[in-house]
Amino acid sequence: MLTKNQRLIYALAGLKTIIGDYEFETKVKDNDTGEVDIVDCYKEIETLIVEFINPQPYKFEDLHEDMWVWDDHEKICICIESILSKKECKYLYHDENKKVFMTFHAIEFEEKRFFPVTKALEFQNG
Repeated sequence: MLTKNQRLIYALAGLKTIIGDYEFETKVKDNDTGEVDIVDCYKEIETLIVEFINPQPYKFEDLHEDMWVWDDHEKICICIESILSKKECKYLYHDENKKVFMTFHAIEFEEKRFFPVTKALEFQNG
């Protein structure tokens, strides 16, 4: 019996066989700015599947307010309320290069600790 991840990979390969090298793109207009973005449908689905199967840890630059992340150290999903500025870090920690964000409390960023929330499925199924 195939695992869910194997089924996703085979489904993606099957789609690629069907569509070949044909590009499926769609134009999406931002209602607020009026800007038009072109989305490569297959590439977006492929990226999501790869991230689902093999989630990579976030870099600090990837984090933003109102973003949910998996904390692999605490084994919980958390929502980032705000990211402290260099000025705030210098005032609070005497180190403007500290990378800190707020959830229900302050958390210092650590490499390979914070992941997309899909990583929680590994913990749940493991």
